[in-house]
This record gives sequence, C-alpha cells and structure tokens, in this order.
Amino acid sequence: MRFEIRRVHESTRITTVYVTHDQGEAMVIADRIAVMNRGLIEQIGAPREIYDRPTSRFVASFIGGANCLAATVLEAGVVRCGEAVMRASVPEDFRPGDAVSLCIRPYAVRVHRNGAQRAGNLTRGKLVQQAYLGDQNDLRIELLGGEQIRAVGPAAAGYQRGEEVTVELPAEACRVLRP
Repeated sequence: MRFEIRRVHESTRITTVYVTHDQGEAMVIADRIAVMNRGLIEQIGAPREIYDRPTSRFVASFIGGANCLAATVLEAGVVRCGEAVMRASVPEDFRPGDAVSLCIRPYAVRVHRNGAQRAGNLTRGKLVQQAYLGDQNDLRIELLGGEQIRAVGPAAAGYQRGEEVTVELPAEACRVLRP
C-alpha cells in the first residue's frame, strides 16, 4: 500500500496531508514530514533529513529508533557519557558543562569481543538480551553505569547472553542533541 499511495500521489500531483504513526510509511510516502510531539511540531523536513539529522532527542528516537545516552559536553567535539569520554560532532551552540543527549542508531553501534584491540569511542558492556533475526542479531547491552543500548549486527557473530563485550560508538555516527 505504501508504494501504491505514493504512486497515486505522484500521478495526481495533488497536495496531500497524510497522518500516520507508522514511521516507515511516512518515510516512503512523504516528500516532507512534520514530526509532532504533544501537539507541537518538533521538526519539519525531507525524510532523509529527518532520519539523518534529527534536531531533538524525541525525533531521533521516534523516527528510526536511536540510542540516546545522557552526556555532558567537555569541550568542542568531546562529551562524557557516564565513565566514557566520547568524540562526537558537538554543535557550536553547546558549551562545556551543558547536559546533552548522545544519540546513535542501533545499526551504527559496533560490538566486539573483549580482548580485541580497538581505538575510538569505546566502552564496556554486558549482553543482556539477544534476538536472532535470521541475517542479523538485535542485541541489548548494559553499559558500565547501567544504561542500556541496542545494537544490530551480523547473526554470524554468535554472542551469548551475559557475555562481556566492548561497544564502539563511531564518532561519525554520534549526534549530540538537546536532552
């Protein structure tokens, strides 16, 4: 139906307002999306803009799902999430000491077995839940300090519940947003 609605819209070229809670449907059908929260518009933009450059924690979590961790700005390009110091693109209007959210999509989170030498935004965690989805695993990992994040990765990795892992949050995939 998504493609059919899009086809009808394109063939008639009539301005259409379509209201849905289905994010995937909105991404396929819309030229522009208005994301609303409690009756107020949080962000308006093209589907790719909304997904790739959310302007608030709500939009990041609502469209496509995101891990949003409480963080504090330390300096330009650097935040602290719990015990971990992470590099991320910090917008210029944030100052050292500001409370922020560090958001990253589950597919961008990389999970490594402990002992593997890595560099970058790293923290340790423990696998608390795993869902096998055929070609991939959906993992829930508890980080040091108790916050949990999701990671989606290859099914072949074969992690076990309770396994200690190293979690990598690539700086280029991290967005710093208002809490």
